[in-house]
Amino acid sequence: MSPPFLGRPTAKSRELRERLTLIEVLVVGLPFLIVLYLHYEGRVSLAGWNILFFLFILLTVLAGLVLLRQFFEGVSEFVRTVKAAASGNVELLDRFRRTGELSGAAEALTSMAHRMESTNIELSRKVKSLSVMREMLHMANGSLDLDALLSKLLGQAMILSGSEMGSVFTLDQRSSGFRLVRFHGPCEAPPAQIEDRALAPIMSRVLSEKKALRVADIENDPRVLRENNPKYGHPSFICLPVLADGETVGIINLARKENLAAFDEEDENLLFLVCSEMGFALQNAFLSRKIESLEQGLGVRNGELAQERAWRRLAEEEKRKLSTQLAMAQKVQAMGTLAGGVAHDFNNLLMAIQGNVSLMLLDVKPEGKEFVRLKNIERQIASGSKLTGRLLGYLRKNRSESTAVDLNRLLLETSETFGRTRKDISVILELAGDIPFVSADPSQLEQVLWNLYANASDAMSAGGKVHIETRRPKPRDLEGKDFSLNCEDFILLRFRDTGSGMDEETRKRAFEPFFTTKSEGKGTGLGLSSVKDIVSQHGGFIHLTSAPEQGALFEIFLPSNGCAAPPPDLETSAS
Repeated sequence: MSPPFLGRPTAKSRELRERLTLIEVLVVGLPFLIVLYLHYEGRVSLAGWNILFFLFILLTVLAGLVLLRQFFEGVSEFVRTVKAAASGNVELLDRFRRTGELSGAAEALTSMAHRMESTNIELSRKVKSLSVMREMLHMANGSLDLDALLSKLLGQAMILSGSEMGSVFTLDQRSSGFRLVRFHGPCEAPPAQIEDRALAPIMSRVLSEKKALRVADIENDPRVLRENNPKYGHPSFICLPVLADGETVGIINLARKENLAAFDEEDENLLFLVCSEMGFALQNAFLSRKIESLEQGLGVRNGELAQERAWRRLAEEEKRKLSTQLAMAQKVQAMGTLAGGVAHDFNNLLMAIQGNVSLMLLDVKPEGKEFVRLKNIERQIASGSKLTGRLLGYLRKNRSESTAVDLNRLLLETSETFGRTRKDISVILELAGDIPFVSADPSQLEQVLWNLYANASDAMSAGGKVHIETRRPKPRDLEGKDFSLNCEDFILLRFRDTGSGMDEETRKRAFEPFFTTKSEGKGTGLGLSSVKDIVSQHGGFIHLTSAPEQGALFEIFLPSNGCAAPPPDLETSAS
């Protein structure tokens, strides 16, 4: 009978019992009837021992059938009990266990159910991991963007581990720190840039050891020992490196599991497996980034080499110009030496002529025509002597002899001569009458003026005007200039032409020795350079203002005869 606490058997149980009873009757009764029939026909003899043996066999078979029926009834009752417990009637299951019937089978079945549940969970995780890896490999196929791959890897790692919070960092080559690639989570994201690795000790440890750091409780783990931040929820986390070709290309941080459980070894193994499967794609992306970085470096280096080649070409060109200028300077020096010798000889000839003219004047009456002609010869000898004196003065410009020079008179004489040579250029003089004499070497000062005339003449090939002004300098004349007058008694000479003017680059180099804008063979580039030297030697200053198509203005400050000033450096500025 069934235990009283299980209630009445079900229809299926009764049907199974009836079938088993019918089988028992047929198995025992049918052989017995067959043997009686055969004995009646005389085909089988039933002696005493034969009858006992036959009955023993029948009873044995019957006993086996009864035991089989009881086993099936027990199994049926056990299934009914399990179903009852599954429907919520736990009391029935406990009472059934207390009866001692099939308790071992129940325990074994329960243990097997637990193992099947655990296996099912593990199998589900394996299936999920395989699905994640298949999806990641599909996403990574053909992608060479390392940041994009790390972002996808983070997302799939969070799905696989059931994490609600995660971040992935990559190494920052510029600062040797960490750079945030992607963050997922309900709270505020970590800093986008961690320049000092000491500020991220956990990631620095993972980076140096190249293995995962799995912590069940951050407050009790001796490797970290720090207070848990409430935003992370559960105090368990995992930090693991992402390797490509043996090099760490990223670091993944996961925390706050959905079921509030700690990260276990199975999580670590699955995450490591997923990262390993992504290794080939990450390696390609990492190598692609390296190649890109090398290409950028090569581009920079190629630019530096191109610039270096350009500088070398400029240096070679400058060297060629300097060689040309040196040859010209040597030629000028040789010509100067020759001219100095010729000037000395020519001056001696003039002195001999002058002596003879003086002797002849003693014998000639002042009223005669011969006296006038001899006087004219004497004046020409004086002019020739001045000419040779200027030439010698240029050749010995470091040994000038300063005297009191009437600047206005010198300007009148030189402008008259220049006006006769260039009749298409008008010379306008505006000379102040109250200026004192200047302290200068007259021959060198005259050379300054002639170089300025020559510069103006070259700048006004089609004619123009030269405006020359002398006066005492006013405070506004010194505005915007990089020098100051250390003596109040200076004279200002303003020399302006209406020529083609100069651009800024030409103006800056106008006073450089051997610099010229003329074609080769038509200028030495020593004119304005000598002007600079002479003005500087006389303790003066010169300032140039010029612009294209606006002419040029030279302002020369010279000390008067009573002003002693040390020789300053030349200064120039743009207009």
